[in-house]
Amino acid sequence: MRRRIVLIVAAGLLALAGTTALWAYVAGADARALAGKEAVEVLVAADAIPAGASFAEAQQQGLVEKASFPLGAVPVGAFTDPTQAQGLIATRAIEPHELLLAANFGPPDTTGPATGGLAVPAGKVALPVSLQHFANSADWAGYLQPGAEIALFETFTSAGGPAGATPRGDGLALEAPNTQVTRLLVDRLTVLAVAGAVEAEAGTAGTAIVLAVDQQQSEKIILGLNSGVALYPVLLTADLVVVPSPGTDNSRIFDTPGTAP
Repeated sequence: MRRRIVLIVAAGLLALAGTTALWAYVAGADARALAGKEAVEVLVAADAIPAGASFAEAQQQGLVEKASFPLGAVPVGAFTDPTQAQGLIATRAIEPHELLLAANFGPPDTTGPATGGLAVPAGKVALPVSLQHFANSADWAGYLQPGAEIALFETFTSAGGPAGATPRGDGLALEAPNTQVTRLLVDRLTVLAVAGAVEAEAGTAGTAIVLAVDQQQSEKIILGLNSGVALYPVLLTADLVVVPSPGTDNSRIFDTPGTAP
């Protein structure tokens, strides 16, 4: 009996010694890997970083940490300092403990100049237009979505009188005083963004669409908005072509399409 107790105690001590040795081996693995080698600190993912997340966001959320690697084992493009990744976003999902490489990060937008988070096409400006300027916008505003293409029509009163009393090129008879006319103002504009809760508050102040326009289109739209005229947007399909015309006035509203003024 006494001998059995001695054997059990001896076995326990041997097991404890083995466990301690294994722990010491694992704990010293990193030190052995770096022994005799020059080490460098690199940035790694402390946890998963989703694609599209900015480096600044990942850093704020504690998803970035430093780790020591042998200098010869660090791949080209590894970030060694947070300043190298400022302003960049992850172009793919980064796994936990993965090295942060320049190849997996890029600028927020490479398609064109960005303004306020919007990718504005080259040669264009972003023009916000309040939906309150459009007729009956509460009925249709929900159909305007980013990426949609629209044309704008304008209805105004064209007063008769001496030459030049009507807009140049409108084709209206000058002897028809106070004629109402609807004409194409600008064609094929791209909706960059819709600001505000369109479905719930369509037509209210503060709800707007942002359009990509050139300088001439901006001038026409801004003049129309400040003239107190009614503007009407129409949604365009890819194959539809709208062209400038003399428009339709209230003396020719029932004419057959294509009839000369």
